[in-house]
Amino acid sequence: MSEPLDMSGLLSPNLEVRNEKGELVFSMKRKGQKYGQLYYIFEFHWDRADPKIIAKLNEAWEIMKYVAARIGIPLFDVNQIMGELEKAKERIKTLPMEGTTDISIPVIDHATGETHNLTVGVTKKPKTFLEE
Repeated sequence: MSEPLDMSGLLSPNLEVRNEKGELVFSMKRKGQKYGQLYYIFEFHWDRADPKIIAKLNEAWEIMKYVAARIGIPLFDVNQIMGELEKAKERIKTLPMEGTTDISIPVIDHATGETHNLTVGVTKKPKTFLEE
């Protein structure tokens, strides 16, 4: 029989799970509170997890998804967000902008399976006089 999983804090502002070597296996962070669009971003590193951690994480993940779906808080994968930003790189280059500009990218809410448009602030590096 496995040890019971401590479920307190599953939707706390920041959650990290590390392996015995101290390497990050799972992290989740609350975002968007300032702007009224509360969501969580998460990241798994399954290659760093031993089978015991994987079993507990899978159990906790199912509970997190259920709770987040019930209360309407999306769960977005960091790797998908980074992939969508990479796809949008050419579009970002053409934007006339100074400072930070908001763009919208499609991301899957892993709590519900629905696709959302996430607004992300992007900053273009200013050109140096050599690049002009």
